[in-house]
Amino acid sequence: TDPKPEVQLRSFGDSSWNMELRVWVRDPKRHKYIESEVNFALIRKFRKYGVEIPFPQRDLHIRSSIPIPLDSLKKESNRK
Repeated sequence: TDPKPEVQLRSFGDSSWNMELRVWVRDPKRHKYIESEVNFALIRKFRKYGVEIPFPQRDLHIRSSIPIPLDSLKKESNRK
């Protein structure tokens, strides 16, 4: 379909390049269906060529001012 699809690099994220793919469709009423089909096609291509999508990783550090005795935790886990 004319005009041809285009890809734009929109911004840089914490661990990503945020890109936008623009395609033209004949029937605007079907744009959501076509968007989904294009996204699935991209996923298949990424998998085929070993492209991995980074997902955010969060480390959780629990700090407590009250010490928790390990013996009480062991007893509670044995009850289950």
